[in-house]
Amino acid sequence: LQAEDIITKVNNIKIDDKTSLSNALGRFQVGDTITLTVLRGEQTLTIKATLETAPSS
Repeated sequence: LQAEDIITKVNNIKIDDKTSLSNALGRFQVGDTITLTVLRGEQTLTIKATLETAPSS
């Protein structure tokens, strides 16, 4: 993912805002592989990602 990418779907779950993204990601566990649909400029991309534990701050 890049800084200006907009996630529009997680495993075909439509993403409208940060809350829907958080809710969608909450359905999965660390180690799960998910498919993200991303809008990058004018281009729609499909990206596979494996979820990891968030780094501690």
